[in-house]
Amino acid sequence: MKIKLAKKEAWPEKTVLISMKTSTGLKKIRLKVKTQPAKEQPGIISQDISPHSSQPDSSSEFRGYSTPPAAALPAGPIPVILTEDYDMKEFVKGGIKIPETAESPTIESVGMTEETIEMRRINITYPLIPSEPKKGERVFAYAHIYFNPKINEIVYDIVEPQLDEKSSALLREIKEYVQEKIDVNFGEVRGDATSYIKKIFEGALSYFRAGPDVDVDVLMYYVIRDFVGLEKIEPLLKDKQIEDISCDGMNIPIFIYHRDPRLGSMRTNIKFSDKDSLDSFANKLAERCGKLISVAKPLLDGALPDGSRVQATLSSDVAMHGSNFTIRMFTEKPLTPVDMVKFGTCDLKMLSYFWYLIEHNQSLLISGGTATGKTSLLNALSLFIKPQMKIVSIEDTPELRLPHSHWISEVARTPLSEEGKVDMFELLRESLRQRPDYIIVGEVRGREAYVLFQQMAVGHAGLSTIHAENFNKLMDRLSTPPISLPIGLIQNLDVIIFVKRVKYGRVYKRRISSVIEILGYDRRSNSVVSNEVFRWNPKNDSYTVVNKSSLLKKISETTGASEEEINEDIKRKSNVLKWSAEKNLNDYQKLGSVFNLFYTAPEFLLQRIEYA
Repeated sequence: MKIKLAKKEAWPEKTVLISMKTSTGLKKIRLKVKTQPAKEQPGIISQDISPHSSQPDSSSEFRGYSTPPAAALPAGPIPVILTEDYDMKEFVKGGIKIPETAESPTIESVGMTEETIEMRRINITYPLIPSEPKKGERVFAYAHIYFNPKINEIVYDIVEPQLDEKSSALLREIKEYVQEKIDVNFGEVRGDATSYIKKIFEGALSYFRAGPDVDVDVLMYYVIRDFVGLEKIEPLLKDKQIEDISCDGMNIPIFIYHRDPRLGSMRTNIKFSDKDSLDSFANKLAERCGKLISVAKPLLDGALPDGSRVQATLSSDVAMHGSNFTIRMFTEKPLTPVDMVKFGTCDLKMLSYFWYLIEHNQSLLISGGTATGKTSLLNALSLFIKPQMKIVSIEDTPELRLPHSHWISEVARTPLSEEGKVDMFELLRESLRQRPDYIIVGEVRGREAYVLFQQMAVGHAGLSTIHAENFNKLMDRLSTPPISLPIGLIQNLDVIIFVKRVKYGRVYKRRISSVIEILGYDRRSNSVVSNEVFRWNPKNDSYTVVNKSSLLKKISETTGASEEEINEDIKRKSNVLKWSAEKNLNDYQKLGSVFNLFYTAPEFLLQRIEYA
């Protein structure tokens, strides 16, 4: 069909304000452009036409009224077609107002005091080896977190027994003796390694005729730490509150990232002082991962026996500051919805809304930059899945921990050769035959996204994470290589949750910055239609309901539940979450039992909460 356009000279003239980044800063330019009438050309609409999209994206190189171009501005006249007003009625058929729920508990009511938040007053000590000492049991390693006024920041110190000169000399001799006697690979016999080393240690004490003034227990601790464990970082590996351990090179303090987002990244009192010891440790890491590392192949990507992920680089022309490594810690106790409330990542109203959506098989995508807590939030929200539902999770690193018994956990395999490789795409494709109710993908990065969105299209609820900081960048990420999703497939997603890591003074906080519902796909403009429901207000660190929920309206139409019934259900969920937070039920197994009780005997649980 041919469309007759009006002559260009007859097009109305408008003034457009465009901001452009230049070498000297941000420049604002006013341009007079002729725009084609809306009746003859519908124009270009933004990929996100919800109210929040009217604000320009501060990260974009080009900011005007139309969709930012992918390439740099061409020379000569700038071809601009202004965005026309768009009618959302065909997508938004009313909505349900998010109900007022129980207020999020105060900091004091969840077992925290202002002292733990005020940086200069932070002074925390807890045991690491052993982490849960019995009465009268000796502790050999402590964690001490405190504010250091000399460097004006919070630091993390490992406190271990001090040795005098005589004991230090004896320890060196014992280590040499033990080294000569060892004839096993500790990466293979870690379970029996401690008793094996103890026998050799006892022989060393007899050989060197250690006197009664020697603290044998301390010497034993250091020998076990250095031969069975991972030497000076072994206490860090025992701290379940640590997410990451990072060594950036020689003579640089090792940094850790604490699970409490208010503490975040902290330097430790541990470092490698010489090249040989750091290179030796990098080789030890490779050995424990069952891999090899060398100058010819200086990169290591592996997993420790406990599941912690290791990335290391051996000192070479690749690593300018010497060998370095990062250990992403495996945790048996993940963060829960209660922790999300305690840390202020979201409020009860938002969590109750997520719970209701997940219960009704809606698909969620968590999007944000690095270290924003995407996987932690994914694990926390997964606890809302009904216990009898079948779950299949697919990850490249095993991080998820769920209390559900009907859960299949699969992990991608990257061997030394291509022959035995099993990637996330293959695992996700095979999951179709497993008939899951929910599919959880740790992170979508490539072609596996296509399979995930296809599964959403055929009725499987999906939960996943992705690296993208805002809506426009997310759409670009999904629609361009290596993911290359057709825009039309994105409408199978129901909700996008954006998370950020923001700095307040010297304290970092993780916050859900925006919650956006996906309403449909507009074929005329090849765009996704969205509706922002929640937004974080950085001025007072609070969450605001921006619009009514179209998804709740859709659920109402498909289930027959009235708006009043939906609101009442969300309020009940909010009361359960508030009670759990006040009782500090942040163990995922115990909290899973509470959610299970809500599904099986809600009246009993609610009565218990009411009279608690």
